[in-house]
Amino acid sequence: MALDSVITIIPGMSPLEAGMILDEIGNIHRSANSSKLLAFTGLDLTVRQSGKFQANRTRMSKRNSKILRYALAY
Repeated sequence: MALDSVITIIPGMSPLEAGMILDEIGNIHRSANSSKLLAFTGLDLTVRQSGKFQANRTRMSKRNSKILRYALAY
């Protein structure tokens, strides 16, 4: 089965990585905008604050698909 997607022309993207990403995301048009897609991947930043305190460092939220994060970092 051949992958017929624009993602396959990204330099350094193997067919395995492209397949993993496409399988996890599914229909990309389900996401209303890029920030929602970023949140779905779990690569968005978390905000740590309470009252007047706001942390100096932020971390990835690591929500949702571990496989998708692995494929994007691979």
